[in-house]
Amino acid sequence: MRAVIIEKDEKILQQIQSILQKVDSGYELVGTAVNGQSGYELISALRPNLVIMDIELPRMNGMSMLKKLRAEAFDFKVVVLSGTENFQYAKQAIELSVDGYIMKPIRPLELKRALMQICEKMRNEYWLNASFTVENLLIGCMNGQYQPENQLNEITVRNYGFTVEDSCGMFILWLGEDFEKNKAEAVHLLKRSLQKENKFRVCILPLEVWQEIFVIVYQTAEFEMAEQYFQENIVPMLCSNLNGDVVCVWKRIDHMMDLWQYRTKIPLLRQWNLTLGRGVLISEKGIAGRELELLPLKYPAELELRARDCTLAGRKKELEKCFEELCEMLEGQFCFPETLKDCLIRFSLNIVNMYKIQWELGAEIQVLILILEIGQATSWKQIRGAIEELLNYFNFEKEDLQGNEAFSTMVRKAVEMAKKYNVELVVRSSLNQTEGTVVGEGTGMEKLLVTGVAADKNTARISVIGVEDKPGTAFSVFDTLAANNINVDIILQSVGREGTKDISFTVASDDLEHALEVLDKNKERLTIKDITYNKDVAKLSVVGAGMMSNPGVASRMFEALYNSRVNINMISTSEIRITVLVAEKDIDKAMNAVHDEFIMEE
Repeated sequence: MRAVIIEKDEKILQQIQSILQKVDSGYELVGTAVNGQSGYELISALRPNLVIMDIELPRMNGMSMLKKLRAEAFDFKVVVLSGTENFQYAKQAIELSVDGYIMKPIRPLELKRALMQICEKMRNEYWLNASFTVENLLIGCMNGQYQPENQLNEITVRNYGFTVEDSCGMFILWLGEDFEKNKAEAVHLLKRSLQKENKFRVCILPLEVWQEIFVIVYQTAEFEMAEQYFQENIVPMLCSNLNGDVVCVWKRIDHMMDLWQYRTKIPLLRQWNLTLGRGVLISEKGIAGRELELLPLKYPAELELRARDCTLAGRKKELEKCFEELCEMLEGQFCFPETLKDCLIRFSLNIVNMYKIQWELGAEIQVLILILEIGQATSWKQIRGAIEELLNYFNFEKEDLQGNEAFSTMVRKAVEMAKKYNVELVVRSSLNQTEGTVVGEGTGMEKLLVTGVAADKNTARISVIGVEDKPGTAFSVFDTLAANNINVDIILQSVGREGTKDISFTVASDDLEHALEVLDKNKERLTIKDITYNKDVAKLSVVGAGMMSNPGVASRMFEALYNSRVNINMISTSEIRITVLVAEKDIDKAMNAVHDEFIMEE
């Protein structure tokens, strides 16, 4: 830090110089002056970071010199030395943003303390300025970290010419499962295509957390022109050069600081790719202009009947063809994406239920999760992948009826049907005419599948983002929480990518603040890149004794929630309980739906 001393008394000047050298080695004395005029010229020429000056100076009063320099927009820290207790001087010092005001004779400790405070303040300002790169600023806005304030606006205006209250445009490129493979090429293409554009400024942000590439358009009032440029130039270029899924979305943002609110709406826009197809820039304005063209969808009942027959007969190849025919038919339909997904989900659930009538479904939770993935899909590639994986769980090979496993399956199904429809069940021999044995309640069959439905609103969801994907990481996270008496319930871990993974879990709302504090304190040790949370969630559970040995409980629960348009965020199962995490606003509707499905039938 460059310093200048302006003091008429040579002895005091040397005293200040000595104290300055002891305060911080970073201070560099670049000049001294003994009067106001030479001081003004020295500061104008050298542009120091710090000025230590006397008020009573010959040839130009210290306050007059400072006022003139401030009027010319010279920016520096200043410590004023005064030999008189003049209130008018003190008032002027405040008006001119003086950083220190010290009375003579100088007390070395007082001056030293003032200089140390200024040094610390300048360091903080330096790092504050350094951290406010355009990239960091926009990422902070996308995470909801910034609100308008004078210091922030001063820095961004001075460095970049805009504030977080300004408008911007957001172009989002979604690459699906090919994100990692195509990310570098996509960024290269965007930089090459946008670097010559001088009608607006852009910042390209490839964010692995969301598996998307964001292009923020700022410092322009021509957002419609920018949108048109992306539609006519950027989207075709990306589609012609990148293989796999390429979905492009445009969103106008009123204030940069609200980027995080708008980002959450992007998945709803992105799903329109199912209807509009590749090569279209999806925007709210574009959708609004096409809604009148959308057509109703007729459910393919005949195709479902064929698929049901194939399922019962165990003709897997024909069943696969039915699903492919369904996708081809829907892909050509110009209707709401929610309608397309509803059709796919209804068709899939009906076939799964038909399969369970004739065959044994051993991975019901996994199957239902795949159906939920269809409801969250952005592209037909995702949908076809989920259907292919779903059909892999269908096993049409009949087991040897002489084997114990097959026999037990047949017996269990017979007992279930007899119990459900209150039919007398008799076990007889095929080798003689004896009456056989009547099977009653004492056979050990579990009586009740679901005995209760419960809701818990005292719940919050926490996600730790980007932790190391290696053994022991999850243990470290939950061991740290346990050591701080924080109980964890539902846990969901993402598939690892580039050496990292995300872990989501629920805690009691009462423990949320404490849990966030503990995680933030141990963020570096636990290798956590980011922490997010959601307080507006609730748990819904069905409880019963016979759920594990009776297939279909989870299916019925999820179907009831789907019919009520309740989205499931997380799932947890045990031998006696199935628990899902839903939005708090939907908990009453969800509880009523599940209660009607299970309890009312009793």
